[in-house]
Amino acid sequence: CIRDSPTSAPRELLRGMMALGGGIAAFWARPRWWLCALPPAGLTVLLAWGLGFGLRALASAVGWDGAWATFAAYGVAAVALFFSFATLYEVLGGLFFDGLTARAGRELLRLEPRTPPFPVALRRSLPAMGYACATAALFLPALLLLLIPVVGWGLWVTVLGWRFGVSYLFSGGLVRGERVRDTLAWARAHRLAVAGFGIPAYLLLALPFVGVLFVPGFVVGAV
Repeated sequence: CIRDSPTSAPRELLRGMMALGGGIAAFWARPRWWLCALPPAGLTVLLAWGLGFGLRALASAVGWDGAWATFAAYGVAAVALFFSFATLYEVLGGLFFDGLTARAGRELLRLEPRTPPFPVALRRSLPAMGYACATAALFLPALLLLLIPVVGWGLWVTVLGWRFGVSYLFSGGLVRGERVRDTLAWARAHRLAVAGFGIPAYLLLALPFVGVLFVPGFVVGAV
């Protein structure tokens, strides 16, 4: 459990990494959990097909018909899917992973998930959405880091990885009945544990197609 972090810095960093690896292993060791991961995968593929269909219709509208137009339209959709599948899957997975976090809390930590009524859950999630939007505003300025050779890329991965770890902690906190401000307070007090979780997770997600295999494990590990 990532929240059992010790106080020493090296162990906090290691604890975050172990929580990430343990979450991935726990998910793949339980086939009954896999069903929670199928709906967002199907939606992602459906979106890619819709993109290809839309591009094919656009090609027809401008007078480009034939097999090459179809090949080009769905080829562009396939390339877009290749580079963005894991990211789209992660975004869409947020709509379906509540059940997975509840199972992880119940079966791994013997927690009884505290699931509030939908209006209450929505109201509690608003601060998390606000945090996500506020930190997303840092994305463009952070691009300047990439102009710094080597070191800039390391800083980029560190900043985005830490934010990545915090975003997954929100879903784990809901299972525990935490408020967003409590999760953020814990994250600030255990920055290295969050970095040890979020940075490797961010790098894994960057792997085309393969990254999607790890996303449900991120959800489990953050509980």
